[in-house]
Amino acid sequence: MIWRRGARSIIAWAVGGVAASALLIVITPRPVTPIGVLVNYHGDLAKFRRIAPHTVLAPAGLPVGWQPVSSRLTVIHGGTVSWHLGFVTPSGRMASLEESSERPAHFILRMTNNGNMLAPVRSGGARWARRWRADKDQRSMYRSAPGAFTIVVTGTSRWDELAVLAGSLRPQL
Repeated sequence: MIWRRGARSIIAWAVGGVAASALLIVITPRPVTPIGVLVNYHGDLAKFRRIAPHTVLAPAGLPVGWQPVSSRLTVIHGGTVSWHLGFVTPSGRMASLEESSERPAHFILRMTNNGNMLAPVRSGGARWARRWRADKDQRSMYRSAPGAFTIVVTGTSRWDELAVLAGSLRPQL
């Protein structure tokens, strides 16, 4: 009989400890901005420059606060080559450069999530078409060189930040 009360006490203490731990986990503050691990994208850029069938464009001279957090090079044997370069912007939002030798129409629709077309803008001396997908809070600017490449600058960042990224793109010879 005494053993049963002792076992009940131990179980009650264990359940109380688990509940207190769960409460502590729930009420602990967490950062609300995306935090990514910084990546060095220069290896992907160098390989992209070697294998791309066109002159590659890449950011140069971005202002302080632009943090590269993802880089991915995709090569389809005998086909297209694409490069993704993702950033956390100074405002804490996401922006990415998507560059590909894939057919422009399909690539643009895929990268912009088929957003609504908006009036074009000029950035970095070039004309950029724009799309906006409200339900995903996604803004996109894009341009292509027929028969060569397509570039999409896209993300949840503001238009002015996307324009900074687009304006920073320089040929990598």
